[in-house]
Amino acid sequence: MNYKTKLLLIVFSILILPPVSMLLLFHYQKNSGAVVPGVLIGSIQILTKEVQHALDSGNYSSLSKLPENTAVIIQDGSGAILYRSDGAPEPSALAQDDRDYHIFKFSSGAKKYTAILSVPGNLISSPIAKINPFSITFLLMLLIIVGLPILILHSFSASVRKLEKATVKIASGDLDFPSSEFRTTDLESLGRAMDRMRVQLREDRERRDRFIMGVSHDLKTPLAVIQGYLDALTEGLAETEEKKKSWYLLMSVRAELLGSRIAHLIDLAKTTTSEWRETLEENDLGEFMEETLVPLSEYCAIKGFTLEKRIALPSPCLLAFDRDMITRVFENLITNAVSYGEPAEPILIDIAENINSKSIEIKVQNRGQGIPSENRQKIFEPFFRGDKSRNDGGFGLGLASVKSIVGTHGWSIDVESTPGMDTTFIVSIPVPKANS
Repeated sequence: MNYKTKLLLIVFSILILPPVSMLLLFHYQKNSGAVVPGVLIGSIQILTKEVQHALDSGNYSSLSKLPENTAVIIQDGSGAILYRSDGAPEPSALAQDDRDYHIFKFSSGAKKYTAILSVPGNLISSPIAKINPFSITFLLMLLIIVGLPILILHSFSASVRKLEKATVKIASGDLDFPSSEFRTTDLESLGRAMDRMRVQLREDRERRDRFIMGVSHDLKTPLAVIQGYLDALTEGLAETEEKKKSWYLLMSVRAELLGSRIAHLIDLAKTTTSEWRETLEENDLGEFMEETLVPLSEYCAIKGFTLEKRIALPSPCLLAFDRDMITRVFENLITNAVSYGEPAEPILIDIAENINSKSIEIKVQNRGQGIPSENRQKIFEPFFRGDKSRNDGGFGLGLASVKSIVGTHGWSIDVESTPGMDTTFIVSIPVPKANS
């Protein structure tokens, strides 16, 4: 039973049970003729409220509201009967009757009146008065109204304590305990949410550990190469000037590789903070892309590729973004297109507004080996290499930094690919209201 059901039971016990209990009691009295102490109280309340009005007005009809099995006689100061309800005996027969009588004095003007209320004589002494439906109903009602909330609160407290223990484990860094420790009767949905948080934290920690190991390995490799050549040069192992130049060139290449990898790390680190967003400036996206694609087109030509572009944007198309970081995005995407594409097929850059999705879409498409469906989301994870046989100098942070940069700008990136055919990366940018 979840907490919502239990709260409904509390409301039911407080709002529904009392009137239902009273209805059952009245129904029992009406059909069995049983009388309970509450009848006397109710009768006295009616008398004190209605008799004075009846005496002043001379209209005794309101006294017909007395509970069943009770009767009333109204007499004036001389003993004359002014009103006698159905079932009430003659005043002269009161002494022989087995009913209990309660006498009340009233006055109206200068006159004195007497009201005699009669109730069954077994009202107090009979077993039904000692143990009667009213008492039982009242006790059951009290037990439910008081006991049910206590039981539910106790159950809530147990669930909260269980979740608290699991939360303390998470805070201490223990993320490997079973999901059953989050299972509670009352707070099941909260437990599931906290368990998902535990799993996500564990995955983030594992990803962080892989990240640290990958960074340490992939940064150490070019450093080791550079250090090796420096040691060889120091020891005079380069016999000729040509060999020295060759080694210097190799160290320069490794230094560039090291710089590229550090740049990827800086990009990732920047996107985890919010300070850089405060420096965003509005730029014309069309002009920016034209400027950015010029050196990238030359890079493609050096690698034997053709870069084709189709830009269909309103002028100006003003967006707030970090020029350096977005430049890194398209450098990475086009570098990947070159690394995994076929030189005979052009790399296509298509930039246009998608009216249906109300966004600007920038597509980077190449023809090549494609990406298997099971890897299409993994390629955005740090250190994931789709083709492990390649050694293109990267270490799996390019697309991870692309996704991080795009996401922190409020944009999104997706990939469509058919193995052996086209691969298309799509950067979607929400259209600003001023441009829509």
